[in-house]
Amino acid sequence: MVGPGDLDDYLKAEVETEAAKYGHVERVVIHQCREEAGEAVVVKVFILFQSAAEAQVAQTALHGRWFAGRMIKAAFYDEQLFLAGDYASTCLSATSTD
Repeated sequence: MVGPGDLDDYLKAEVETEAAKYGHVERVVIHQCREEAGEAVVVKVFILFQSAAEAQVAQTALHGRWFAGRMIKAAFYDEQLFLAGDYASTCLSATSTD
């Protein structure tokens, strides 16, 4: 969705505003990590909706759209990992803002 150089103080608010078009947003987490050794840092944006139905509508609407010159890859993430604050289950190193 965005690269590390695109992170700014307004990104979280922008994401929340856009996601709210599809349902009640409970939380937005911006997470940076390396998925494999030697790879560039990637930015992952996690959005928690009030219901699974709202999340499905958002995933369908956002997947494949473009934001800041990058294609959005919208997918579901394990809810228990998310609720536990584990945003890095596929990453080698990471930082998060929530």
